[in-house]
Amino acid sequence: MLRAILLLVWVAIVAMAFMLVIPTPEGVSVESFAGMPAMCVSPDASVTCWLTIGSGMGVLFVGLFGAGLVCIGYITGGILFGMGQVAIGGICLAQAGIGGSFFFGQAGGALTALGQVVVGMISKGQASAGFDAEAHLAEVAADLKRYLSPF
Repeated sequence: MLRAILLLVWVAIVAMAFMLVIPTPEGVSVESFAGMPAMCVSPDASVTCWLTIGSGMGVLFVGLFGAGLVCIGYITGGILFGMGQVAIGGICLAQAGIGGSFFFGQAGGALTALGQVVVGMISKGQASAGFDAEAHLAEVAADLKRYLSPF
């Protein structure tokens, strides 16, 4: 429980920090870090920001259509993580998507896949193609429980 509270505190701190960054009328903030604008709101396609909201590209993307390192939106492509209706990512949570190492959702595939119609080396679902993942996912659940449980 303590770890969850600490995570929520960090999320709140980051959210408040980004609230201080006000974008210009063009949608790109004046503040920059490491040569990249801190925040963009649906910027021109040539602009990449640390946080992009709406559409476009950013390190962290939240919105409708976009790409970046971590993406949450309607149609997204994230290098590390993708989540949305249609998504691609290293770890993917989507209605339809492709994950590099893990997929969880309605229809898609990855090395390890969990969902309704999934394809993967190790998969578990209503209609799945691949080796049965029941034993593997039980081990993963035990590891997660051990690592994320309170002291």
